[in-house]
Amino acid sequence: MRSIFKVSILFLCLLTHSFLSAGNLPEKNIKHILIISAYADSNPWSNSFITPIVTMASQDSTIGVYTINLKMFAVQKNSVNVEKFEEGICEKLPQYTPKMVVFIGNASFVFCDNLNKIWPDIPMLLCGERDYTGPDSLIIEAHPLTPQQRIPISDLQKTMNLTMMHAKLYMEENLQLMKQLIPQMKKVIYIADGTYMCQQNNYDLSTIIKEKYPELDYQLISAEDTSTDSLFAILNQQNPRTTGLIFSSWLRRKDYEDNLVMTTNSHRIIATSPVPLFSFRKVGIQEEGGIVGGYIYNEKKYIDRMLKTIKDILHGQQPRYTPIYHAEDATPIFNYQSLIQRNLDPKRCPDNTIFYNAPPTFWEKYEYTIIGIACLVILLLLFFQYHRVRVLEKMKRIQHKELESTGKYYNIINNMPILYMVEELIKNDDGRIVDTMYVDVNKHFEKKFFEKHQIIGKRGSEIFPESLPQFLHFMNIALKEKRSITFSYYYKEIDTFYDVVVNASNDGRFMDVFCMDSTELHHAQMQMRSINHKLSMALDIANIIPWKWDLKTHTIHYDVNKALSNENQEINDEQLSMSDEQYFAKIHAEDLPKVKEICTNFITGHCKKAKLEYRVLNNVNGAKRIDWIETQIAIDSYDENGQPKL
Repeated sequence: MRSIFKVSILFLCLLTHSFLSAGNLPEKNIKHILIISAYADSNPWSNSFITPIVTMASQDSTIGVYTINLKMFAVQKNSVNVEKFEEGICEKLPQYTPKMVVFIGNASFVFCDNLNKIWPDIPMLLCGERDYTGPDSLIIEAHPLTPQQRIPISDLQKTMNLTMMHAKLYMEENLQLMKQLIPQMKKVIYIADGTYMCQQNNYDLSTIIKEKYPELDYQLISAEDTSTDSLFAILNQQNPRTTGLIFSSWLRRKDYEDNLVMTTNSHRIIATSPVPLFSFRKVGIQEEGGIVGGYIYNEKKYIDRMLKTIKDILHGQQPRYTPIYHAEDATPIFNYQSLIQRNLDPKRCPDNTIFYNAPPTFWEKYEYTIIGIACLVILLLLFFQYHRVRVLEKMKRIQHKELESTGKYYNIINNMPILYMVEELIKNDDGRIVDTMYVDVNKHFEKKFFEKHQIIGKRGSEIFPESLPQFLHFMNIALKEKRSITFSYYYKEIDTFYDVVVNASNDGRFMDVFCMDSTELHHAQMQMRSINHKLSMALDIANIIPWKWDLKTHTIHYDVNKALSNENQEINDEQLSMSDEQYFAKIHAEDLPKVKEICTNFITGHCKKAKLEYRVLNNVNGAKRIDWIETQIAIDSYDENGQPKL
């Protein structure tokens, strides 16, 4: 009992608290904010939250702030009489009911349930590094929580009136950043103490390295079993080119016999080491030293959101209906001078890196000089441009008529072997084209028909009266539909076929006409049709039915015309093709194995051409008839894998 009493008294003595109430209004009109921090009163990270809240309260006479810092709680590892410890803290709470409670640090979340019992449904705002909590005893004893032991803060919203602002630690991003700045990194050392958050970081960090960076060695240096002098000795032995160090916190509670000593500015002490230290937090980065930087959330945006949430709660908004906020807009943050001092190349940092103490850029050095010179240059350019515009206007008037006439001529069209004509449209009262007048022609037209001076100004009805009606028909369509029209025309006098394209101008006054000689193509098509006709006649005389067997669709197609000529009956679309199973079913049973064997050889690629005879059973006018078939088979095409296709 005596030891329990001593422990309880020790806990109570190490609690520090402060009270701020701005203005002289009666206490009953003040909206009190109770802040419970898991850290010491001089901890820089927790003060980055507390200070803005106190500043906000100092500017509003209706807000008061009461702060409790659990400095011993941050390093306490003794599980004896945990309930007595919690009761002792509850005895230090103010007598009045605060408007809301703000918890700073995940370790302080263990008091949510106790305060909810003392002040039922009290609004609570949780600010911490993890969006989960766990059993009180494990957190007080600074044991890391496994995934199975973690309780999401969102689950607490179901039973308590609270919300959370998650100040996320970007561990994986920091590891990737370290690998980028230290390309030869083979080992990661995490410098921490015995606090719960450090132990949780150690657990999560080792898990990430084991799962995603198995090539890296990992080591924890803890203040629990390492003195500060030993830490400096270890750091001095490390190779900064192959070792990456992450610093979190370094609190010691027993440095000198039984006297309690807590190092509050540990980041400044350890930062004097010659090796570069990375950090999950912004603390110490702005100061030139060993902490060079890290991948960190936007602290300003987080604080602004926190103050807004507090104001909303003070004005009546219930935290349980406020979504949990996760810190965002994280970016790499580095101290430029610290990088240089620790032989790290700032150029290896990502493009979105924020630098502190960076040397002034060229713009920052000569900003006003550049602006002055730029203004002078702009004035000179404006004067020069004004003079130039005046000169160009004079030249434009002189060249305007020349540009109008020469702009219509295109060398590419003039030299191409096609007929090109620009015709002015002559319309009737209804807007239909009734005649044309030649405005321009190209060289090829002059070679084929008339020279330019002989045709310009002449009407189409005078030059080509026989072709004008057909051309006018398509010109009217092109003018009406505002698109190009293509048609074929046979010029009988010179026995020439033309592919003609007519296109109206935007204003509808002119028509561009292009004529390409397609006589050879037309003759080739006629010759092809003649050959096909002769081939069809030859097949018909020889009593041959062309067919194709599609191996992919298992369908046999045969010539329609040939089939019709042999059978005096109607054939529908479905009879033009049949499945290979239907066709094989008609083959005589004695011949079927032979046919299948040859087909199999074709499919497997063992045979490319074959000739065979077999019997087929046909139904003619209700009576079965056996016909002998002579078939020649050849591979017509192959697929992308080289297998027969047709």
